[in-house]
Amino acid sequence: MPFVGDSLAGTRHIVLAMFVTLLVGALLCLPMQVMAFLLGWIALSIPVGIVVGHCVLSER
Repeated sequence: MPFVGDSLAGTRHIVLAMFVTLLVGALLCLPMQVMAFLLGWIALSIPVGIVVGHCVLSER
């Protein structure tokens, strides 16, 4: 792991990495159907969000 020093940005990266690790670990403990539903929801949310954001920004 690279040296991050005592900067606040380095601490934020470490906390973010720990949070993501815990989130993935919790996701892997879920039943397969729940995990598939959540991953499908995320996969569909991203393109819908991009389209809605594009439409909102293009009206200005």
